[in-house]
Amino acid sequence: MRSRETTRSLRLFGRNQNTPFIEVNIDGSFSPNKAGIGEVFRDHKGKSLLNFQVPVYAKDAIEAETMALYWAIKITVINRSKHLIAEMDSSQLVDYMTKRAVPPWHIQQWLIKLKQLCKEIKVEFSCIYREGNRPANFLAIEGAASQRINVSNKPPTSFACLLLLLRFLMFGV
Repeated sequence: MRSRETTRSLRLFGRNQNTPFIEVNIDGSFSPNKAGIGEVFRDHKGKSLLNFQVPVYAKDAIEAETMALYWAIKITVINRSKHLIAEMDSSQLVDYMTKRAVPPWHIQQWLIKLKQLCKEIKVEFSCIYREGNRPANFLAIEGAASQRINVSNKPPTSFACLLLLLRFLMFGV
């Protein structure tokens, strides 16, 4: 039996699936010696489009999360998509993007870039439970541990296993 919280956190597609949009789960991983970002892009029908993990330099965890959001929006703009739903487990970043909180100075520079990109497409920001963001978190941790960028339109084997586990937890199949 699934708890209500788990069911809510693992909800992937609750919007009108006939309206085209890109949905991306983003995450940043940070420790004093390394940082990384991970992203999982899907279309409005849930089809996996792209996932990647990247080692990055960040001053703190919120900067890693902000960098992940920047690249999610940048990639969406480059691909000429018109609507992005960005899901993340950082309520702090959602608050910065929706102007409910004032960010530190080093994040303000990223927000200036993000706001410029957001003029080109419709972007919705959503904070989800950490459990629902595990695939992006997995990629962010892998990105921090890696020395190279890894981009794919198919999940890596260990990532595929994680997706199967999530499917089992969500649907029992």
